[in-house]
This record gives sequence, C-alpha cells and structure tokens, in this order.
Amino acid sequence: MSTSARLVATCFVGALVAAACSSPASQEVAEQTSQAITDELSAYAVSCDQIMGAAATVPAFDCDAQGIEIPETLNGAPFQSTDTQCDAPSMFEGVCLPHQKIVPIASTATATTVAICHRFTTPDPGYSGYDEIAVIQYDKVTGDTCFYDTTLTEPNGTPRPFGSIPSKAPAPSAGVGTTGTFPFWKTPTVLATSPGSQCIACHDNGPFIRSPYVMQVASSLPSSFVADLGFGNDAYNLTQPYHLVGGAFAAAGWRAVSITSGSSTCTSCHRMGTNTMKGSGTGTAAEMGPWAVGCYGNQAPNCAAYDTATDDLPAAQNPAAPHWMIPGSTAFTPAFLSAANQLQECALAWRTNPSSMPAGCAAQPITQEAPSCSARVTSRCNGDVVITCGAYPETLTLQRWYGTSSYQNVDTAPAGAIPTFTESPGTGSYSYRACSTEFPSLCSSVMNGSVAACKCSTPAQCCIQAGGTWTGKYCI
Repeated sequence: MSTSARLVATCFVGALVAAACSSPASQEVAEQTSQAITDELSAYAVSCDQIMGAAATVPAFDCDAQGIEIPETLNGAPFQSTDTQCDAPSMFEGVCLPHQKIVPIASTATATTVAICHRFTTPDPGYSGYDEIAVIQYDKVTGDTCFYDTTLTEPNGTPRPFGSIPSKAPAPSAGVGTTGTFPFWKTPTVLATSPGSQCIACHDNGPFIRSPYVMQVASSLPSSFVADLGFGNDAYNLTQPYHLVGGAFAAAGWRAVSITSGSSTCTSCHRMGTNTMKGSGTGTAAEMGPWAVGCYGNQAPNCAAYDTATDDLPAAQNPAAPHWMIPGSTAFTPAFLSAANQLQECALAWRTNPSSMPAGCAAQPITQEAPSCSARVTSRCNGDVVITCGAYPETLTLQRWYGTSSYQNVDTAPAGAIPTFTESPGTGSYSYRACSTEFPSLCSSVMNGSVAACKCSTPAQCCIQAGGTWTGKYCI
C-alpha cells in the first residue's frame, strides 16, 4: 500500500496581513473602517448573544446611569486621587484610581454579562467620559466566553485622549458603524491581535479576575452577580469551564492552561493559569500570584517595609494592602510567597517552552478543546480523503488508524492555521482523528469507518463502510 499526505494551511488572512503590514495602531484603524470587518463584529456579537440566551445579551448600556462605582479608600477613609498605596489597588492599572464602575448587565440561571468602565487618571472638571470600557459574557454551563473592548486610538492612529469614550455604549451586535466612521468596539480580529488588549493575557484561570479592588462592590451588587463573579467563594474556578468563542482568537493563538507545581498551597482552592500571549501581561501564575501573597510589583517601596524578623506589615500600613492571600491573612507569610514563586517559575518555563518544564511542574488545558474537523471523500470510487479543520490555537496533528495497534501521525498544521489535509489512501479500512500536539488526549474523531478506494463498481456504492453497511456519509 502506498500512502501520500498533503497539507494546505490557510492562515487567518486578517491577522496575517495586519501583522505583516502595519503597527497595532494603524492596524486597528485600517481593520475597523472596512464594512467587511464591521460585519465581523456584528456576526460575533449575534453569535455570542445566541449562545448566552436572550436575557443575557449585550445591549446598549450607560456606565454613568447603570454603573456601580468601585470605592477607593486608604485606611478605610475615602479619597479621590491617584496613588500607589490604598486599601485595594486596581491590578489592571496598578495604582489607586477613583470613579471606575462595574455595570451588572444580566444574570440568568445559565449566563452572566458584566461590563467595567475604566478611568486611568483622576477626572478633572471637564472629564466626563471613560478611558476604556470592556464587557465579558459568560455561559456558566458550557464555559463559552465572549470579550469586548473599546477602540483606544483615533482614526489617525494617535491614542484617544483621557475621558474621550462616552458613557453610553452601543450594542456590539450593531457592528462598528459604516465605512469611515469611528468605531466604538474593536472587532474580534483587532482584539485578538492587538498587544496590550488581549484579554486572556490576564484572564487565564477563568473568565473573571477576583481581586480585592473589584470585590469592593460586592455589597452593592445583586446577589446573583455576587455568585456569578465568585465573590466569597474560594473554590469558585477550581473546575470552572472556560472556552473562548470565535475563530479570530484561535487563529491568534489565544489559549490558557492551568499550572501546578510540587506545592498545592495556591491550587487547592482555585486554578492558577498562564497563557500564550507575549508582551501583554503574564497572567495569574506568572504575575498575580506573587502579588497576591507578597506585594504588588509597582508598590515596591511598600514591600520594602516588611519586617523580615516578624514577617509582619508595618503598623502604619493597612494590612489589606498590598497582599490579600490567603483569605483572612493579615501578615506576610514566606511559605505562601515560596509556593507562588514555584508556580511563577513553572508558568514562565511553559511560556518559553512547554516541553521543557522544571521537575514537579505540569500544565493542563483550560480554554482548549479538541479540534473541530469534518471529512469527505472526493468521489465514490478511487477518491481522496479530505479533512478540513477550524483554526486551532496550537499545533494540530492528523492521525490515521490502519491495521495497527495505535493511531499513527501523518501530518501537522501550525498554530492558527485553518488546515485542509488531503490523503490518497490505498484499499483498506481507515480511521482518522485530529489531536492537540501538546495535549494528545484532546482529539476529535474525524472519520470512523472504512475507505474502500478501489472496491465500488457502481455509483450507488459509496466509499465508506461502517458496521458492514455501505453508507454515503462522507461522500460527495
């Protein structure tokens, strides 16, 4: 028997062209003033709304009218200025910023939709808008997650002025506007490929990040949102499903994995994750873990004030800042920081080379699922087997079973490709499957049955045999 394999890997065109021809700022403008790309945002939003259900869509909303302000306090007293030291600094901006808001849009039995309205500086008297608005839609049953983020540059590529994003946000399902207008929302392609705005760079152990900063609004939120966001639930995302909706994110290589080390100190209650994004945050295990048990990286002067003899924070510093893990702890604990540092070492090693991690380190997929592929035979007699797969965030392997005790690798496709595998098998019984290369257990059965390449005598006979019966399931 002679067998040949051929692969065509069709890269995601929008991402490829943008990366090769433009800077992130000009990319955002060029991508989003195209009517074709307008359709991309609308189609994505409509798909997400259908997944979440009619009661958990992203409608037009108003940060000012519907938002709950996140308080800023120092030693329990409200204050209204930017500073690095406060009771609960924002992990996103790294400093203490007033007048940011959480918008609880929808909470149902199966889904939740929440927005955050960011301000990156203290508002002056004429500062009426926001600096960024982001939305997360999450299906609590399937883990399907949709992200939205506002555009951050002017049409000429310069950064938008502080406060220039209006409080009233349109529904993403309306698209980004007609050609030539300034878009409110990024398209999935732009969001997926713009360094600095790739959501999974931080959201890598689940869809929601629960820091003391955000949890300050718990008493003001409806109880269903408190449960949805996991406030007060230490084991909230230990086994929480998490899956990214949209081919643009797979094509851009978005994926998150859970990281474990020799210690379970930080992972007995919840996951610690890392991700594939480069130069755009490093996530919960590689960055936020040490912050949570030690000190925020940008609050180094406060960190230096630890009394190493007693492992206590100085009396003048509020014990809730800068560290907050484990819940209820009020003193710096070296064992916690040691455990977090082990996870950080594992995460950074995985980000560099997943196949070469220190002893005791392990990674398991979070967002990644088995590849999605379909198969057909090009003719009823003597046909090729053609297997087409959707974009996959890491290297995909095609495997064939033919008279052996196990599947054999026959071809691969690079991360982000939309591959088409074509095989010209000889006479015999074949089965195919497509698998993740890093996590071989993530496989999808593509074709179970027999390919009888030279055994049909009439058009009524097809090339697939299953259970002794000829069928036309894979034939055209």
